Formats: sequence, structure tokens, C-alpha cells
Amino acid sequence: LIPGLGCSGEVWKTTVREFEKTNTCHVITLAGFAGVPAVTGEFLTPRRDALAVYIQKNCKTKPTLIGHSLGGFLGLMIAADYPDVLEKLIVVDAVPFLPALSNPNATVDFVKPQAAMMERVLLNQDAATFAHMQNTAIRTMVSDSAQAFNVTQWSIASDRATLAAAMREMMTTDYRKNIGTIRVPTLVLGSWGG
Repeated sequence: LIPGLGCSGEVWKTTVREFEKTNTCHVITLAGFAGVPAVTGEFLTPRRDALAVYIQKNCKTKPTLIGHSLGGFLGLMIAADYPDVLEKLIVVDAVPFLPALSNPNATVDFVKPQAAMMERVLLNQDAATFAHMQNTAIRTMVSDSAQAFNVTQWSIASDRATLAAAMREMMTTDYRKNIGTIRVPTLVLGSWGG
């Protein structure tokens, strides 16, 4: 199970409580998130590769990968680029090209300046402003107030450069064509708060 941007694997604890009755669960907290030490350099591709290697080394059988948001995006990448690693894929609130949610005609080149600006804003906020912005944004996405508090705290404890790089890379990585190569059964779940 792979959580979303800035989250700890603890976000899956109620899910794991159910699944672990009949399954072995591997819960991931990505490098740089929720107080886990960061790694430098590119974010998405090295995480995709490291997760695929982890699965191959640690899972006795092909697993079902479950990912939320950024974790779901990584799941799509793994399923497309490592076709023999997974048994099934479940993605929650993840799409193959984030900017296409608001503009179906968006291209990587079109969104690069926006992504770079967003990265600069995240990196240049003082701690109080960053905490306030995370709290405000997360409360629009997480309806349970206790869980929203946890997600906010994990985000604040995350390495800011890692958060910013991950967001920029998600905005500038278009996997729409790649998902056509996915051959494992895939369930896509999306939430709607409107």
C-alpha cells in the first residue's frame, strides 16, 4: 500500500486492519515524507524503480498494489513499466496526468511554467505559512477532522524539497499513453466531494 503526497503509510491502518486478516501487507512511506529521511535528485522514476525491486525481492507471489493519489500514480507507472511484477492494481484518486483534470488539452510543455512556479512557492514559504496552507488544502480533501489533522502533520514533517519536487514531477509527467500497456486487472476509484 502506497500513500499519497506527504503521507505516512499509517494512513492505511484501518485498511490494513481488514486486509491483514487474510493477506500479508507491505505498507510504504516514501522517502522524504512524514519525517522519513529524504533522498536527493529526481523523485518519481527512482521511486518507481525502487518499489518494483522491493516487490520482486520481498513478495513471494505477485501482489495487488494499492496506491492513493501519488501512490496510485506510482502504481500506474509500475504496472506500465514493469508488466510482470503485479497481480492486480488498485488506484484511488490517481490519474495518469494530473493537469488534465482541469484542462483535458494540457500538455507537459504548457504546464511546466506553472509547475515550476508552484515548486518555488512551496520552497519559499516560511514554516507558518506552509503549515497554514497545508492545513487549508488538506481540509478540502479529507473529510474526517482527525485524519485531516494527521495528514497535515505528516505533510508538515515532510522534507519540503521532496514535496515540491514530487508535485512538480507529477504535474509534468504524462502517462496517458503508457497506461494503454497495462495488462494487469486495474480498479480505479475516485472520490467526489461536490
